[in-house]
Amino acid sequence: LLDHKAQTISIALNSRLTAGAIRPDPRELDTLLNELSLASSRTELYFRFVKKKANAFDKASEICNLLKTSETNHKIQEMIGWYILIENYFMRESLSKAISVDESNPSDMMSSLSDDAFFVLQKSLKRAFSSNNIDGACAMINNASTLLLKEYKDELLKGLKCVQTSSQSGGIDLSDFPSMFQSQFQTSTSKPTTPGFDTWRTLGIACSNIEVSCQNLKKLIKLLQNEISVWSSELGETSKAKLDSCLAELCSASGVFQEVRQEAITCFIETLVIPDIRPFMQQFSHISHVIEEDALMDDDFIQRLAALLSQNLDEGKNHLLLELYEDMVLQLVSDLGIGLEHEILSSYFNQLGGVKLDRDLRQLISFLSNRTQHPIRDKFARIMQMASVLSLEKVEEVVEYWNMNSGPALWHLTSREIKQVLHLRRDFQEHEINNLNLSQSRELMS
Repeated sequence: LLDHKAQTISIALNSRLTAGAIRPDPRELDTLLNELSLASSRTELYFRFVKKKANAFDKASEICNLLKTSETNHKIQEMIGWYILIENYFMRESLSKAISVDESNPSDMMSSLSDDAFFVLQKSLKRAFSSNNIDGACAMINNASTLLLKEYKDELLKGLKCVQTSSQSGGIDLSDFPSMFQSQFQTSTSKPTTPGFDTWRTLGIACSNIEVSCQNLKKLIKLLQNEISVWSSELGETSKAKLDSCLAELCSASGVFQEVRQEAITCFIETLVIPDIRPFMQQFSHISHVIEEDALMDDDFIQRLAALLSQNLDEGKNHLLLELYEDMVLQLVSDLGIGLEHEILSSYFNQLGGVKLDRDLRQLISFLSNRTQHPIRDKFARIMQMASVLSLEKVEEVVEYWNMNSGPALWHLTSREIKQVLHLRRDFQEHEINNLNLSQSRELMS
């Protein structure tokens, strides 16, 4: 009967994409798998008991050979092969079921997918470890890693790709996001997409599912580490190395999921936030920064930017889990700094314009600092130094700042970049800037 069941499942695994193939209900296999695991566990415990007694009579080698060649051992090895096959099928089919019934409540920030999927993985892996069989445990760790890195990861990415494709005409491959994002403030002048509530919610759920999956995977790895530590006293060096190697594969899967998490944050920002902010940011270089004193206190641009950011950050906070929201803000701030730097380098200033830029940036930093628990000042270090250079009264003053004992070690701009910024001052002479002697050896190396 067991052999027939295993053959049926083997056929089902090999034809799992074929319509009409016979597919046993995984729920009907639960009791069978528990019994197989228990039989393996009892046999292993019996073998350990016999070996322990044999050691007391200096018969260990003889008894070990006897157990290894026994019919009982042959049968249990055959049974473990069946167990691995059936457990793998149970895990795959249960995961497919979790994907097919995925749903979310209106009040939830995530769907049922992640918790259901990892419940299945945890159940199968705990059962594999309870069998007390190294080969069974290692095989199921490897199978779990494969499922996570293929079927499950692909399902998580579907949520990102689906929303991204529907939000932007033509669609953009997720692999292009990092380089694409840095150029958004620079190249696009098209009318932004204004996502509705459904887009925020759909993408928020997709991102939060990825966040919870990362957390659940860490918990699963911790659980398996505890299981291995319980086994440690009974394991030889070879068996422990085998388990550690399999667990290392699962840990590497955790690294992959962290990369997926970063893709999700980038996708969220690119799809929902940047289309709102980009056209407004592009106005910066079209505003005159060669100003008179009466325009110094005009903070209309920075107030409108803060209001726009506030609106988008509020939406993000309403649709993302807290830790994910915090990291989203941190990345947005970083890329906002990149966008502002490009706009600054596309503008011209006088001293008052530089002073106003410095004041506006401090206002923006203060506003953003109140929206996250992370420190963000370092994200604006370069443009704050640009503002300091642009607010100097004379060209030669930059040398004093550059050569101050605490100054050069903290510069985030190279000497070449400082001269590039100085050239943005309409009232500075080009030959004075070119003749500046800023020691290359004192620059901050990044």
